[in-house]
Amino acid sequence: MLPADADRALELPADEAVSRLLELPENQWFERKSGAIKATDFAVPLIAMANSEGGMVVVGLSEGKVSPVSDAAANNLRQAVSAIDMLMPQRRKLTESGRFEAVQMIPKEAWLEGLVNAVVHRSYSIGGDHIRVEIFPNRVEITSPGRFPGAMRLLDTMRMAQRPLGTGQILELAGLARPTVIRHLQRLRDAGLITWQGDSPSDPRATWHLN
Repeated sequence: MLPADADRALELPADEAVSRLLELPENQWFERKSGAIKATDFAVPLIAMANSEGGMVVVGLSEGKVSPVSDAAANNLRQAVSAIDMLMPQRRKLTESGRFEAVQMIPKEAWLEGLVNAVVHRSYSIGGDHIRVEIFPNRVEITSPGRFPGAMRLLDTMRMAQRPLGTGQILELAGLARPTVIRHLQRLRDAGLITWQGDSPSDPRATWHLN
């Protein structure tokens, strides 16, 4: 079995692709793993392939059948989004339809990005704690348990913020990227709805206040 055989299988319709991938023999270029595989166990074949000639690991197929990836995290995220949607303070805004309608005080795109980042980057080695979302009349605070990766400290992240703009940041400033938290906050500031207070643009203690 060659890597090209797996590539051709992935080009088939979904049901046919699954059947074909279950038929292919496993070797140094191709492996199947259960969707319940632990991250530490999953790292073994990935590192082995990365150190040799490459290859493909299909997750969700094991012992001749489909063994899907657990969607517990996705379900929890959907439930959290639904709860925040209901609890988020609202205000009346003149919309493009020419009518005043209720809109969230904090744009959904802004707090949703913070929530997803908290889920993706939290430290799952910490037990007994969880991601916290605190909703106030004029702000939302999202706290993710854990620390910075590796030996990185808060001061290191502040120094990194002074680096030249990257491609993604340039796209954002040019308006070619999807709206982010900062862009939404700037729009609220331009509309006179919030005020920024800080000693400098990179002040880590700077705060936003609802007018």
